[in-house]
Amino acid sequence: MVDNAPTEVNVGTHFFRWEPPDIAYIAYVGDLDGKSMAALSQASRRSTLQKPSVFLLVDMSKVGKIAGDARRVAADGSKDLALRGIAVVGASAHLRIIAGLVSRAVDLLHHNTDNPTRFFETEAQGREWIKGRREAIALQSGG
Repeated sequence: MVDNAPTEVNVGTHFFRWEPPDIAYIAYVGDLDGKSMAALSQASRRSTLQKPSVFLLVDMSKVGKIAGDARRVAADGSKDLALRGIAVVGASAHLRIIAGLVSRAVDLLHHNTDNPTRFFETEAQGREWIKGRREAIALQSGG
């Protein structure tokens, strides 16, 4: 059952936490390879699959090198998720480019039409943007 999935998962130095009702928090610490990304993806899907909407809050402030296979796995890992926005925190200019490319690939592969990616210096700024995004979506849908 999706609802019985753990809400926190560590994969090596990396971390995933599901924050009901709709935030998937991911912190990358150190180098990120395809194997670690696949394990994080698999663990996170237990919490995020079948949710009506999912916002990603991704902390990249402590990430090291990101392997090419990790980028490919990240794009595949969001298949069938109702992504509605991605807030990336603490990414360097170089990492912003990589994250932007992966986000765009995710949208193209999975036909997402309303899943913006934004970059922030702090987690508080990212959370504030998600809050505003959630409110805007509710207004659009009449809720």
